[in-house]
Amino acid sequence: MEPDSEHNFRKLTLWLRIWIKPRETIREIVEKDPSHRFYVLSAIYGFPLLLHFAQSFSLGFMMPVGFIVLLAVIFATFIGMLGISVTSGLLYIAGRCIQGKGSYLQVRAAVAWSNVPSATQIVVWAFLISFFGMNAFDRDFAYLNFTQNELLLVTGLFLLQSIAGIWSFFILLFSLSEVQKFSAWKALLNIVLPVVAIGVVVWSIGFVMK
Repeated sequence: MEPDSEHNFRKLTLWLRIWIKPRETIREIVEKDPSHRFYVLSAIYGFPLLLHFAQSFSLGFMMPVGFIVLLAVIFATFIGMLGISVTSGLLYIAGRCIQGKGSYLQVRAAVAWSNVPSATQIVVWAFLISFFGMNAFDRDFAYLNFTQNELLLVTGLFLLQSIAGIWSFFILLFSLSEVQKFSAWKALLNIVLPVVAIGVVVWSIGFVMK
């Protein structure tokens, strides 16, 4: 194999190896370039997130489906960058509190690459839009009256989404463990701490505003 071909092949296999060998893969990434493919990963994360927001606000009844998808394409990278950066910042600060060794860029790489399974979310949305059109962007989509074939399709797609979400979490857990030099259990604590902190802040604000 030619050097350039081998180099391109190794870049391609990063996308596959992160699924089954997150520790080794993220180690290779952060050693060479922690920002590798950050913008692409941001778009992969942001696109289905924006479509989910559109569904939550039932935008299918307010604007054409094609326009919703176009807006998601335009803003996917920015929203993905924002979401990954904020999440990474929270994990970095929480990690520092428990002696984490990773830099912010290394933690961000772990968060960004944990979103590789989000690519399956794009496939799911492609099917939903193709089969259900504007109804795919109804906040009550899950409660619509489906035919038997439609119900099988939706159940299969939601199962795929669930599996991708769980896989994404485990990639994050072991990638964060690697960059922070933590055990898997301590990496789990690193993830839980900012969630608990945000929960306490939200509860406190709600309590004060009663």
